[in-house]
Amino acid sequence: MRFSASSTLALAAAASAQTFTDCDPTKKSCPADVGLPSSNFKSDFKTGESASDSWSAAAYTEINYGNSGAEFSIANKNQAPTIETNFNSK
Repeated sequence: MRFSASSTLALAAAASAQTFTDCDPTKKSCPADVGLPSSNFKSDFKTGESASDSWSAAAYTEINYGNSGAEFSIANKNQAPTIETNFNSK
């Protein structure tokens, strides 16, 4: 298997994007994460930017809203547009 410089960079970026926690349960008792506040959740991105109130865009992610909903653009090979929920925000 061969890796190019760009695929090695992508693997390094993926490894650095690992999740983490502020509390180490092996050292102390940790509070539960809140998570999704209800059993149902809906975001209609066709309604425009207000649909993103429960979402955060990753660095360098540009979101445009059109008739089809949220539109993410990839302008070069190093971009990875990403959004995540704010349910576990502190």
